[in-house]
Amino acid sequence: MQPLRTALVLVLDDARPALEPVRAEFHAESVARGIPLHVTVLFPFVAPDAVPVRTLEALFASFPPLDLSLTRLAEFPGVVYAVPEPDTELLTLMHAVHARFPETPPYEGEFEEVIPHATLSEGAPLDAVAGRCESLLPIACHVHEVTLLMESAPDRWAEGRRFALRGGQDARPYASPMTPEAYKLVWFVPEDALGATRDAVFAAGAGRIGDYERCSWYASGIGTFQGGEGTDPMIGEAGREEHVPELRVETVVPAERAQDVVDALVAAHPYEEVAFDLYPLANLKPK
Repeated sequence: MQPLRTALVLVLDDARPALEPVRAEFHAESVARGIPLHVTVLFPFVAPDAVPVRTLEALFASFPPLDLSLTRLAEFPGVVYAVPEPDTELLTLMHAVHARFPETPPYEGEFEEVIPHATLSEGAPLDAVAGRCESLLPIACHVHEVTLLMESAPDRWAEGRRFALRGGQDARPYASPMTPEAYKLVWFVPEDALGATRDAVFAAGAGRIGDYERCSWYASGIGTFQGGEGTDPMIGEAGREEHVPELRVETVVPAERAQDVVDALVAAHPYEEVAFDLYPLANLKPK
């Protein structure tokens, strides 16, 4: 079985509403694999269980956010891509990452020069893609994070941790201890769905404390509910109070990933209505 892979990329969140439909038309296989519109910083990277989180945090904190614009289309053989410009600071970031991890050369050393690009198509002619993009470009993109993409299975990708580009600031500007940088997510689930919900929230970015991943806590209890008219409960019947053995599960969520994690939880949970709580965590640091 092929080892699972990771990649470091710049997800172009500002361009996704306009260009993801183009990718869905001309690069559907990549979209189906869970790969977002992005510029690759380094691929392939290390194995998923060998990601040097603290090293990446420190490395990317030394670089400023990037203001890019997708100005035009260009092509490699068989590939049509949007060109991110200006590329000076982008190339500086890419080259620094390549130099820091020489054991994982970009594209396994296949290309002498790595050109920044946001792939829109493989196999379609340039003029066909240009016809779809003519009214869309240019698109300004403010990029303030580097994203770790991780395979959950061969050719099945999901976003992992995001690393802030802080412009040389080792710490964020002062924030009140009550300004949440992270949340505690609590949810309630039948035991046979514990694994699916944990896997989903971890894949979406939850559960990391320092260099430890998939951190959570759970305990058993009894959940009660009574479905109203028109409901279709997974357990029991509408109109009757049910008493169901459930697990209470807790994990931590970075503030910037909270919505994605909640969406992943709801999608993976078997209940019609998912009960969960999201508590802000204070920023107090141990002395």
